[in-house]
Formats: sequence, C-alpha cells, structure tokens
Amino acid sequence: MTSKGGNRPPTIGELQVMASIDYGMGQSNCDQATGIRYGVIPLSDLASHAFNEIQSNGIDEGYEDFMSAMKDDLSSAIKDALEDYCSNFDAKDIAQDIISDLDLNYESTGDCTRYSYDKDGLILQLCSDGDIFVIESPFYAMASYCSPCAPGAGYLRTEGDVKTYCLGPDWFDSDNQMPYQCFSVADASEVAA
Repeated sequence: MTSKGGNRPPTIGELQVMASIDYGMGQSNCDQATGIRYGVIPLSDLASHAFNEIQSNGIDEGYEDFMSAMKDDLSSAIKDALEDYCSNFDAKDIAQDIISDLDLNYESTGDCTRYSYDKDGLILQLCSDGDIFVIESPFYAMASYCSPCAPGAGYLRTEGDVKTYCLGPDWFDSDNQMPYQCFSVADASEVAA
C-alpha cells in the first residue's frame, strides 16, 4: 500500500481516510437537504465551559422522559378513575395541571444524562456515552466516517474527505484546541481557530 502522493508508506491520517466507510450508505446521520454529515466529537475534546453551556441552555432528555412517563401514568389513572362517572374530560390536561403544581424531587442519572441543544444555528445531542452529535451547524470540517456505531456520521477527531457539521472555535480553548480546520457553511471560507 502506498500513499496518495507516491511511493512512500501512507501516514496514519491517510490510513484512517482509506479505512473510512459510509456504513450509513448516505441514508443515516446526514442532512438530506445539504448532504453534510452529522459530526461526532467527545465532550472531553471541548473547552471546559462546553458542558455548562449545553446544560444551561439545553433540554435534559432524561427529565423530559421522566415527566412524559409520569404524565402518561397519571392520565391513565385519571381516565380509569373517572370514565364510569364522566366522559367529557381530557385526562392529559388534568394530569398536566396536577404535575405543574407538584414540587418534584427529580434526580438526573448523573454521568448518563442526555441533553439536546438548539441555539445560534447549532443543533446538538449530548449522548449518555459523552459523545456529542452535531446535527446542524453554521460550520463544517472535513472528517472521516465514524465506525458502525454512528453510521454515516463524520468523526471530528480524524481528517478525511467527508463534509461534516462541526462546532465553531468558541467551543474550544487553549487546553482543548479545535482538532480540525473549520469552514463556514454559508460561503466555504475558513474560520480561524
């Protein structure tokens, strides 16, 4: 096996690109409107303020699941209790009113908390394993495909030829520098780190 440029052995980066396979076959983890792939990057690669930004301005998906399950259970119990006496009520609205008045003691799952984030043109999903999916962004990088764990997505730790949504420079700092060249989706100009 030789490098793209001639007779020398390929570099590690070139091997990663050569081994890059689109396990999603163009159908998953891809913005179908733009053809840009979703990006995947570990939270630990970002600046220390990144998690606080996601937590403060995002939605705790575990909490939302908890509230939805409670509302479903309560509305089912209300329906069962009242259906013999009255048929003209909305059990979900009643359940929501009851839940709104409760002082709930919800505890997150700690390290396995999932968040969604939608702000300033960024749509992110923080997965329970600590990886961030960049689903939409004003920025992109050229990356390699992810493993079958995220079929069709681009892995932002590796260089490649896959146009992949990424995070902008303000998500990194001197301790965790941006691991890719960043470009504007609007005009393909390079964005300085």
